[in-house]
Amino acid sequence: MQTETFFNRVFAQKKPKVLTVRFGKRDRARQPRTALAIAAATAATAVLACLPAGPVQAGVNTWTGATGNWADNVGWSVGTPPVSGDQVTLTNLPGAAATLSLDNLALPANLGQLTVDSSGAGSITLRQTNNNLTTGTGILGYSGSGALVQSGGTHTFGNLYLGFLTTGSSGAVNLGGAGTLGVTGVEVVGYNGAGSLTQTGGNHAVGNRVFLGVNDGASGVYNLTGGNSTLGEDFYLGWSGANSSGTLNLSGTASLAVVGHEYVGNGGSGTVNHTGGAHSIGGSLFLGNNAGSSGTYNLAPTASLTVTGSATLGGLGSATFNQTGGSHSVGGNLTFANSGPAATGQYTMSGDTSSLTVAGSEILAYNGTGTFNHSGGNHTTGSLLVGINPGSTGTYNLSDSGKLVVTNAESVGAQGGAGTFNQTGGVHTVGGLLTVAATPASAGVYNLSGGTLAAPVVNNGAFAQSGGVFNGTLTNYGAFNYSGGTFA
Repeated sequence: MQTETFFNRVFAQKKPKVLTVRFGKRDRARQPRTALAIAAATAATAVLACLPAGPVQAGVNTWTGATGNWADNVGWSVGTPPVSGDQVTLTNLPGAAATLSLDNLALPANLGQLTVDSSGAGSITLRQTNNNLTTGTGILGYSGSGALVQSGGTHTFGNLYLGFLTTGSSGAVNLGGAGTLGVTGVEVVGYNGAGSLTQTGGNHAVGNRVFLGVNDGASGVYNLTGGNSTLGEDFYLGWSGANSSGTLNLSGTASLAVVGHEYVGNGGSGTVNHTGGAHSIGGSLFLGNNAGSSGTYNLAPTASLTVTGSATLGGLGSATFNQTGGSHSVGGNLTFANSGPAATGQYTMSGDTSSLTVAGSEILAYNGTGTFNHSGGNHTTGSLLVGINPGSTGTYNLSDSGKLVVTNAESVGAQGGAGTFNQTGGVHTVGGLLTVAATPASAGVYNLSGGTLAAPVVNNGAFAQSGGVFNGTLTNYGAFNYSGGTFA
């Protein structure tokens, strides 16, 4: 079987070499066989029998069956288990739910390619409880379905693909116990079909990029509830196809570390449901990166998300971040609707245990539309810009028990953008200057009807107080409307 990889490289099958041994002929008419000659031939045969057998040449080896062990000869097309360099295919008898176990008697091998793919109705599963296996390219579900269930041992792939050829193909990995699954190249969960990676324990490490749902119609799901997972480069959920989708479900005590960037909805749709465990991103986080894409991140209590770089909610697409608890820290800037007028980004923060810390600037709509709904938890940012650049619209809604601390300056409407801050409750503290309509041609509105605002304010737009407590100073160059509340 020849297959095309993600990078369009063709892995050709290696044909077994044939070793030919030629024995010289003697002229039997002139050299008749004597007793001495017969004795010499017999001795030579005995010597050859004592020599070790030559190496078995690598080739194509297919296992077909219902249940069996890797080390058994039964079921293998060449009559013996695979050797290093072999192109191996595992498949089932028609209609059977087949399982092949990589038992402790199996000799370690370095396979050229391993394809686990069902034939017709039925299924095929490779089960690994111990032992070690190294595979150049792994394909689980080429045109049918295929699965790897690993609870022990070490399995290392060069590249790994789940759900490869068509939208009807499906591949699955179930990793737990003390198993170690390594991929030195790329890992693709749902290339053209459906892929699922479930990890309840063990260790998962990928040296290159990881994709959940690549092409149009493909879907990939990563269920991570226990163990450790390290992704060496970028992580993509919903890669390119408009109907591609990728989902990460992170919970329990699991730990996920992405060394590079993370794209939740790069060209398709991406979703992260983070209800427990720790997730760290060494680069930046992007939700709804390209036009037509959508990204959603749901962060719940006991979960923690740490982004070393910046975070973008809506590059050219749409993004939604829902935080009902847990902690979220961003080392750089947090930007909404970054790259185009059609981009949208929304952050909804609730729950008293929620915590959001942005070390840099928070830009609530750089080009498109950005909204922050804050009803609970603590939100701290270096600076806050609500509506910046022409055509952008930013809105911050602070209510209930939400607490917002801006360490430096805050602008509501700047550089030709439109910004609105609606405060019906909560506490809003600004360490620097809060400016409403910071520059000419920008539009800024601050509505205070509840809660507490503690800041020195310069108003060039519209400032209205109908309730709440204003604890600060007001320098007014615009429209000021007072109808209630405490003006300290």
